[in-house]
Amino acid sequence: MRIHIIGGGITGLFLAYRELKKGNQVTLYEESTRLGGIISTKQVPEGIVETAANGFLCTDALKALCSDIGIQLIPANSHSRRRYFWRDKKVKRVPLTFFEILRLFYGIFFKKLKIKSTGNFWEWSKDQFGFFASKFIIEPAIGGIYGSRLFQLDPKVVFPYWDFNGNTTVLQNLKLKKSKSLGTHSFCLGMGSFIDSMGQYLQNHIEIQYETKVKSMEELHSRTLDGDIYLAIPVQKVINFLDKDMTKNFNIDMISLTSITRFSKERITKKPCFGILFPEGEGINALGVLSNSDIFPNRVDKSINRNNETSSETWIYQNYKNPVGSEESWKEIIERDRKIVNPKSTDPLAIYITTWNAPFPVYNSELESLNQFLDGLEQKSNSTHQKIRFFGNYRRNLGIRSIFESTLI
Repeated sequence: MRIHIIGGGITGLFLAYRELKKGNQVTLYEESTRLGGIISTKQVPEGIVETAANGFLCTDALKALCSDIGIQLIPANSHSRRRYFWRDKKVKRVPLTFFEILRLFYGIFFKKLKIKSTGNFWEWSKDQFGFFASKFIIEPAIGGIYGSRLFQLDPKVVFPYWDFNGNTTVLQNLKLKKSKSLGTHSFCLGMGSFIDSMGQYLQNHIEIQYETKVKSMEELHSRTLDGDIYLAIPVQKVINFLDKDMTKNFNIDMISLTSITRFSKERITKKPCFGILFPEGEGINALGVLSNSDIFPNRVDKSINRNNETSSETWIYQNYKNPVGSEESWKEIIERDRKIVNPKSTDPLAIYITTWNAPFPVYNSELESLNQFLDGLEQKSNSTHQKIRFFGNYRRNLGIRSIFESTLI
């Protein structure tokens, strides 16, 4: 059987690997000159800079894939289990009072899941977990994953497989996880080395066509391709691709993100940690900061600052429906934020800025409407000689682990 995969990002690579293992003939079409999409690693004088994800939640299936393509995983350092939240202008491991914790536990273990509001995650979260847990734990934690603030999200879209009909608790739904996590992992030379290894492995077994743009369904059909078609391209390109097949106009909100990797003479916190999550309205512009050199080894070149410990951290900023700032303005913003968190902060050794224009959709009801439409197209194609499937971070899956598991179905 022949499979045509449009898009050579991380989703397309996972799909190509799966279909290869199933014994199918695979052709992968990538419009640029490289694979991996937004995921890559830059080697800089101070160490390495990840352009997107710095690691992922590993599973047995992902571990087996890495072993098969010949790349060694490295687990997160043990002290990275220490994670911080920001409250009252202080870094705290537990940002709640005793009674606020009790209210949170009630929302997790006892209160039945039910949405009373109109799909606003913030309103639902306050009702489910209480105001303070929502503001100081749920908001920064979800924001760190989805790159959004709670008011932008719909809980039914964020958790599409949960039962919100008042029959189950949060704990019962959390137990429905498909696979056991082995913890956060990455690679010695960064995530880019994983993309390189995947590309080299696949290059020896499948056909990869670089600099090949397929802009529409009509153009795809004009190629008279024999076999099923998997679209692994960003959601906005999917909408343009299906332009003449659309029964309505979908207005999908997109998020632009800026990640700023800062090399410093000292770490942001006194003790090694995974990072800090920041709630909205607490004086910090960032969604969060990752302590790269605390999480994984080999993230800094120790020769740069021989007399002291060199630290690498990545600050994440959201630019929701706003123009991207200049490099100088970003430097001013990160230095201001860092001074608030650590008043003894010294000048950076180096700063590297990466901005992605609209790489992720906002997980709201409009996105779910689009997904239901795409579900219908997939079902319709089942009765034809050529099945069409849609994959990506907009298809009810976000994060490397979730995207990988979606390709296994």
